[in-house]
Amino acid sequence: MRIQKLFIPEGWAWMRSIERKAVMFPCIVCYWVIETERVPLTPILLNSLNWDNLSVRRTKQKVNLMYKCVNKLALNYLCNMFTPRTLSFDLRDASQKLYLPKPRTDYLKRSFSYSGASLWNDLPEDIRTTTSLRNFKRKTDKWLSVSDSHTANM
Repeated sequence: MRIQKLFIPEGWAWMRSIERKAVMFPCIVCYWVIETERVPLTPILLNSLNWDNLSVRRTKQKVNLMYKCVNKLALNYLCNMFTPRTLSFDLRDASQKLYLPKPRTDYLKRSFSYSGASLWNDLPEDIRTTTSLRNFKRKTDKWLSVSDSHTANM
């Protein structure tokens, strides 16, 4: 598939390079003109541009915010939403896990306090115990790309 040119809505001509458009506005809906036919952003185009789809981007944002909350780098009201899980005995994979409330409704499952803690507890221990945010982002990018490639597309 050969990309001929990028269709940009009127008023965007002040941006000269495609790279700046791709970096500055990855979330906007624009159409690629492929052989004179407008096609919405598809997984093939996202992969060719090395862009993540929306669900992966949301997961990355949530995981990064959880790292900041657990390490007290976020705002206090966010950090206070999560409590570490304490056990009276040792388990292999229990370090830095968070208490997960029991959901009675689907609304709680969609909330940040539940879904963030659940996502944090699903991370491998070596990622949860990373000391710097930069290394954490690098490891989670690798972990999400591996876990995303093993999921089935429905």
